[in-house]
Amino acid sequence: MTDVPFCVGGTVLRTARLTMRAVRGEDLRALFETMSAENAGDAAGWHMAEYPADARRLLRVFLRDGHTFALLLRDSCRMIGVLDVRPAGELPYADPRVPLKEIRFALAADVWGWELMPEAIRAAALYLFTRTEVRGLIAYVPPENVRAVSVLEKVGFTSSPALPYRILTDGPSLHADPPLIL
Repeated sequence: MTDVPFCVGGTVLRTARLTMRAVRGEDLRALFETMSAENAGDAAGWHMAEYPADARRLLRVFLRDGHTFALLLRDSCRMIGVLDVRPAGELPYADPRVPLKEIRFALAADVWGWELMPEAIRAAALYLFTRTEVRGLIAYVPPENVRAVSVLEKVGFTSSPALPYRILTDGPSLHADPPLIL
């Protein structure tokens, strides 16, 4: 699998309702609130944070790796989730020459149903496909996680019974409402 280096760093993306920036140390409380909701991190394979120490460990990983966007509501600057863009690793049936990234995501329960995560994933995908050499995104989501499967389908991820993951490649649906990149 070809890996393309990616670090959120100083990248800031703005959509109609979100500001997306690198996770920071001061995001600990908001991360704990997001991750302590039942099922909040299921799409990412992150377990519910029962204690602030759980969220602190996760935040340390995000800060160390540098590939996690904090999702903030534009009107209030409240952090409501995270979108992690990580190396995809070895994938069955994938062309090893195609640069892919894996995404994981979590969203605060009180904003579920607002269509914010598809907006965030679409913005990150468009950024990655136009500003880096990434040519596809994958996401491992169990079929029983209906909410996360729905999010991915809204963005255009496709699946196959033969594959344990869903995949998104660049296409016209991503370019309908491009994010502002700062």
